[in-house]
Amino acid sequence: MDPLETLGLDLLQRVFKFLTPQTLAVASLVSSGWRAAADADTLWVANCTSAWQHKVYIPAAGRLDLTFKQRYVEAELDAARTELQAKELCAFRWGFRFKEAAGAFWTAQDPFWSEGDRSSRSLMQRLFLANGSVCAPPDDPIFGDHERQWRFTKSKGGKPGHFIQINHWPSLITERLLDGGWRMQNEWVVYEAVLKPGGPYSRGIGHVQGTWLA
Repeated sequence: MDPLETLGLDLLQRVFKFLTPQTLAVASLVSSGWRAAADADTLWVANCTSAWQHKVYIPAAGRLDLTFKQRYVEAELDAARTELQAKELCAFRWGFRFKEAAGAFWTAQDPFWSEGDRSSRSLMQRLFLANGSVCAPPDDPIFGDHERQWRFTKSKGGKPGHFIQINHWPSLITERLLDGGWRMQNEWVVYEAVLKPGGPYSRGIGHVQGTWLA
C-alpha cells in the first residue's frame, strides 16, 4: 500500500526528515501526494540550515520569491560557479596581501609579513568600485596610482577564461571557496572576500558599497 495512505501526511513527513536532500528530491517524483509531502518548507528549512551553517556567501538565501527547496537547489548550483560577477566584486570588501614571490620590497611593507603570529596577521583592504576604480582605507601603507583601475579580461597568457586585471599587473584568477567565499590571485598577490558565517552575505543580503564594515 501507498505509505501516504497508510501513515498519513504528517507521519510521512516525519519519516522524510531522515532522508538526505537528494533522496527527498527523488521521493517528490513518486506522486503528487508525495511531492506535496516532500516539498514542504518545514523539511527544506532544516536542510538549508544544515547545509548553510558554515557558509559565508549564499545568494539564494535571500530569494523570498522561491520556496526553501528551490533556494536549496539554487544554492547548490551557485556553489559550483567560478565566474565572479561585477556586482559581487564591487559589493564585497577584499582582504589583500602580497605573496612572497612579489619580492622583499613589497613584503616588507605588507603587515601580513611583518607580524609574527600567522593566525592573527592583518590583511590590507580594498574596494572595487562600479566605475572601474579601486580604493583603500586612508591609512593603507602602500596604496597608490599603481592599482587604480580594474577590468574583466577573457584571457591570461593566451589561455581563455574569466579574469580580472588591475592596471598593467598580471590578471587575477577567480576561485570559489568551499565556504562559498571568493579568492582572486595572480603570481604576486592574493585577494580574498571578507565574509563570515552568520554575516549579511550568508543571508543573501549585502552591505552598502563604499563602507568599511567589520
